[in-house]
Amino acid sequence: MIETTSRQIEDIRTRIKSGKIHSDEKIWTFLTAHLIDQAGTKSELLQKFTKEDVAPDNDLNLWFESQPIPPRQGISGNTEGNTKLDLAFGDIRKRGDTKAGIEFGKKNNWVCFVEAKLYSDCSTSVSYDPFRNQITRVIENLITFQSDHEYPDRTFFCLLTPRIFKQRPFSKLYG
Repeated sequence: MIETTSRQIEDIRTRIKSGKIHSDEKIWTFLTAHLIDQAGTKSELLQKFTKEDVAPDNDLNLWFESQPIPPRQGISGNTEGNTKLDLAFGDIRKRGDTKAGIEFGKKNNWVCFVEAKLYSDCSTSVSYDPFRNQITRVIENLITFQSDHEYPDRTFFCLLTPRIFKQRPFSKLYG
């Protein structure tokens, strides 16, 4: 099942109605989540993201634009805000009474965070650390992803991009 908010669903509907489906990163990410959700053999498709054989639950949830707890806590109100993950799946559950907050679920011991890039490059402007970019921030969230100080045994990061960027890897910062 794809876990998302009613506001995010309405945003996807609006974007589809705009007629610019082919160039909209959010739509492609949501469609990717839908493909995984509808796959008869999820493990084969998940292996494309994890490069390992992961055994998903029958009720694998895919979290669209979810928000883990930020690993960096600042002082004097300078705490970094939540990172919005394009897609996350694995041993993940909803965090408290939040709408999009997630935490480690403590059952299957693996999680995968996906950063999707259609035609845009990764953002280099990350608050509170000029030496960190968007991809570094997502990976940092992945390796600190936990619940009550318990961490998954296996973590996976996947950069989801069109094949053209694999063929020309140095055309973007993430090449």
